[in-house]
Amino acid sequence: MTRATYGTLPIQTLRELIERGEIIGANEEHLQPSSMDLPISIEEVYRMRGSFLPRPQESISDLVKRGSIGDRIPIGTPLRRDDVHLIRLAVSLKLRESVDGSSSSKSSTGRVDARCRLLADKVSRYDYIPKGYHGDLWIEVVPKSFDIILSEKMCLNQLRLFYGDGRLNVIEHEMAFAKYNLLRARDGSALPGADRITPDGVLMTVDLSSNEIIAYRSKNHWRAVDLSQLKSANPNDYFEAIHRPANDELVLKPGEFYLLGTKERISIPPCYAAEMVQYNATIGNLFTHFAGFFDPGFGWRADGDTSIKGNVAVLEVEVHSSSTVLRDGQPICIMAYEKMLREPETMYGSGINSNYGIQDDIKLAKFFRES
Repeated sequence: MTRATYGTLPIQTLRELIERGEIIGANEEHLQPSSMDLPISIEEVYRMRGSFLPRPQESISDLVKRGSIGDRIPIGTPLRRDDVHLIRLAVSLKLRESVDGSSSSKSSTGRVDARCRLLADKVSRYDYIPKGYHGDLWIEVVPKSFDIILSEKMCLNQLRLFYGDGRLNVIEHEMAFAKYNLLRARDGSALPGADRITPDGVLMTVDLSSNEIIAYRSKNHWRAVDLSQLKSANPNDYFEAIHRPANDELVLKPGEFYLLGTKERISIPPCYAAEMVQYNATIGNLFTHFAGFFDPGFGWRADGDTSIKGNVAVLEVEVHSSSTVLRDGQPICIMAYEKMLREPETMYGSGINSNYGIQDDIKLAKFFRES
C-alpha cells in the first residue's frame, strides 16, 4: 500500500460501510463530510462511581456491573454536574481489518462544557477504535459547568474512520500551506507559514484584541441545559461575556471554563480534514479544546469565491491548577491536517446541517438564543 492510498474516509465511503453492515445503527442523517455522528441509546444510561477503562478482555457492560450507582437513569432526567455517566450508543461496528478510528466531542457538546469520551469493549484507551473492531460503543459523559438533559437519538460525539495514517508530516504541511493558504488574517489575506509549521501541525494563537467580546466564561447556573432545544436557553444565565482588556491580557482562573477564539482564520480545502490538538504543555497549565474535528470545507474559499475568508476556530479552555495570564497572540493550539482518502462529495456548510459555517467571532452553542 502506498502513502497515496491512505487517508480519512469521506462521507460516501462511510455510506458504503453502512450499506455493507460494517456500521450498524447509523443512517444518512448521521453522516458528515469526514466523520459520523454517534446517536445515543435511550435504554442504557448509568451513573458511575468514577471513570473506568476496560481491561484487555473486559466489556463495557462489565464495567457497568462493577461501577454503576443505582438503576438505569431514564432519558430526560438531568445528568448532574461533575457526575460520571456511561451511555450505550445506538451504533455498533464490524470493521474490516484495515480500518481504525478515533472520536471527538461535537462542537456544540464541547461548548457547553460536557466532556464526552468514547469507550469500546476490551480497549483500554479513550476515543480510539482499533483496526478490525467488532463490538458495541459507549460514551462517558461528565457535565462540568451545567446539568444537561438528553433526548432519544441525540448525538454528543462523532467518529472518524481511517484507512492507514493520512496525517501530514512537516514537509506535507508546508506544501499544503503554500498551495492553499491555510491561515488567513481577519481581512481574508493569506498569512505566511514559515513560522507556523511545527512537527505536529499548524500553530494558531489566541485573539484578545480584535472584537469587543473576546471570551465567554461559564456560570454555575442551577437550571439544566436541554440539549434537545435549539436557541432556547438564555445565554446570560449560563455565560458571562468578557470584554476586550485594555492591556491585551486575560487572567484565567483554575476550575473555570472559557470559550476563546483564534486570531487566525482557518481554511480547510476539500482534500483535507483537520483536528485541533493540544499545544506543547510547556506553555502552561491550560487544557484546550474538548471538541477537535474540523471537516473539509470549513472556512474554505474556492477560486473566485470571496464570500468566505476563513473561519475563526473556537477553543474550549480550562485552567488546571493555578491562575494563568493569557496574552494576546500567545500560541494556544495546533491544527493537524490529514489527507482524505477521497474528496468528500459534500463539504462543510454545503447541503448538511452546519451550525458554525460562517464564524467571524466566538459563537455559543446552538442551544442558546442570540443575545
